[in-house]
Amino acid sequence: MAVAQSAMIEGLNKQFVEAFKTRDFSAVADMFTDDAVMLPPRRNIITGKSKIQSFWTRSKRLHELKFDTDSVTTLGSDVVREIGTLRMLIGRGGGRGGEDSSEAGSDQAERAQPREISGKYVFVWRKLNDGWKLETSIWNRNRPDKSSRRRGRRRKRE
Repeated sequence: MAVAQSAMIEGLNKQFVEAFKTRDFSAVADMFTDDAVMLPPRRNIITGKSKIQSFWTRSKRLHELKFDTDSVTTLGSDVVREIGTLRMLIGRGGGRGGEDSSEAGSDQAERAQPREISGKYVFVWRKLNDGWKLETSIWNRNRPDKSSRRRGRRRKRE
């Protein structure tokens, strides 16, 4: 049973990532229950499918997502908790990934380059009549390692 649930969760995560990649935020929102709760980092609690869709639609700086499940735990016949790590690419300074910024100078081009962020998440999935849906979603970033913080300070001084 645990192997089957892990495979099911992995498939749902791939579905989420594909919908996000194609910017189909309606499909992303459809992966949530109507009364879902999302707790993104440094944001207020977001409740409800339509507000969750708005959140993802406004997340223009976020270019890619990847989920790696560490554990799946059955909490009941219709509830599963997933814990894992994530990676995302976030654009900097309002630049869009893929834009040609070579004319703007190397400093601006460097700021426009997406940066990779790693973090962890907890998803609570609930089985409804139309399949498994995200009921609760919380994630946050990992603390940057010391070497990347030093590089950031060095750049600011230059």
